Amino acid sequence: MIAADASVLACIHETLFNALADPAGDVLLAAPYITYPVASRIARAAQGSPVGWRVISKRDPVAVRGGMLNVPGLRSLLAAGVAVSWAPALHAKTYLVGDDFGLIGSGNLTAPGTGMANPNAELSVRLTPDQIAQARTMMLAWALTDATWADLDLLEQEAEAYSKPPPPHLAAADSVALTVDRLLTDARDPSRTLWVKAEHGQPDLSHWRGDSWFASPSPKRRPKIKPGDLAIIYAQQAHACYAVVEVTSDPIYDPTFLISQGATPANAERWPWISHTRERLVPDTLVTVSREEISVEPGGLQNGHSRMTLAGFTTGVRHLEQAAAALP
Repeated sequence: MIAADASVLACIHETLFNALADPAGDVLLAAPYITYPVASRIARAAQGSPVGWRVISKRDPVAVRGGMLNVPGLRSLLAAGVAVSWAPALHAKTYLVGDDFGLIGSGNLTAPGTGMANPNAELSVRLTPDQIAQARTMMLAWALTDATWADLDLLEQEAEAYSKPPPPHLAAADSVALTVDRLLTDARDPSRTLWVKAEHGQPDLSHWRGDSWFASPSPKRRPKIKPGDLAIIYAQQAHACYAVVEVTSDPIYDPTFLISQGATPANAERWPWISHTRERLVPDTLVTVSREEISVEPGGLQNGHSRMTLAGFTTGVRHLEQAAAALP
């Protein structure tokens, strides 16, 4: 039996993941919002486990579009053998592990909701064994439908196709929210292509403020990046997204410019195409994010840039928004 803990918790990530590390019985978790860091950690705990694992969420393309329900994270659960189910109108956040551990509270399976990072003000209550049994019975009586690999692909497509007009007014003081709202509205413009641009070396936030530029390889042909496209800048060594820029020029073949910026002649010939940019979202802190979380395929960044899905782009932007909003 898991030792009794505080009956009311403000932060659940340590308590919950300690229970998931060695479950004495079947695991049943329910939350409408699930982001990649939490989903991938659940998947690692479930891998090879002898007990049954089920995660219940709400099939919501708007939540996917908004970065609050992460499809790559759900795929990681399926790959680990976790059953993923949909419950219509789900609002409960309930986490049961065997017969002896249970939590009901306000926090979703997100980093802020569990307290892993940038914690929200949440409260959760420990359940007694009788309450755990009652909660499990009620949850399994919901009208559940199982999510499949094909269903997750379709959900991602629905999220990309979903278009919603921006709210008519955002508070002037909430400049980060306004910036993000405009950025994601532009990202849904079908004339724009969404990119992740990989950068080597140490991240340099100051480089992306105001007007700037990036270099691309392909000495034999012009990259397909064009004015109006949006790019998340991704530091490969740091595994961090740290800026979003808008491309303002067609690629220009200009090795001489790169040499003037300190590049060696060899690197200037390897990365000769210059795209000029303007700042769209550049917080003051780096945001760690995995390649899978922003839906970039293995090897997708070998050429320095890769097309992104709207869902992956939105996830990256939402991470940056959290970093910017956390600043004093």
